[in-house]
Amino acid sequence: MADIQAIIRNLFRVGICSTSDASLGTLTATFPDRDDMVSDELAMVYKGGWGASNAIPQPGDTVVCLFLGNGISDGICLGKIYDSDDPPGEDGQEGVFFEDGSFVYFDHTAGKLMVKAMGGADIESPGSVSVKAESVQIKATTVTIDGDLNVTGTVSASNIQG
Repeated sequence: MADIQAIIRNLFRVGICSTSDASLGTLTATFPDRDDMVSDELAMVYKGGWGASNAIPQPGDTVVCLFLGNGISDGICLGKIYDSDDPPGEDGQEGVFFEDGSFVYFDHTAGKLMVKAMGGADIESPGSVSVKAESVQIKATTVTIDGDLNVTGTVSASNIQG
C-alpha cells in the first residue's frame, strides 16, 4: 500500500519552469521539494479547438506536471499555475499578453476588445475587409490610400479653405 501511495504522490508534481522552447513545445521544470532536481524535456499540453493556443510557460512560472510514475524523465507539463503574483483575470482582462508589451484581450469591465501591437500590425485578406462602427478615429502621422476612395456622405477637413 505504501508503494502505491508513493507512486500516486509522484504522478503530479508542482515545479518551476527552468527552460522553455516554444518551437518544440517543450520545457524543463525544477522541483524545489526534490533538492532542485530538474526534469527531462517535457512536452506541453496545449489548448486545442477553434481558439487553439501555442502559449508556453516561461522560466520562473509555477507549473504542474504529470509523470508516468517512473521518476521525472517521462511526463508532460499540464500548464502554468497562477499565483498571487500573477492572478488570472483579476483586473477584468482576459486574453493574450506578450513580452514586448503587445496584447489582445477582452476587458470585461469596459466591455471592449483591446489590441496593442508594439511592432505594428498587418491585416491581410484575399477578400474584402469591413469595419462597422458608430464612429472610427484614425490618429496617424500619414495615411496612405493605394487605390480608389469612394465616399458617401459629407467630407470635411480642417486644413482646406474654400
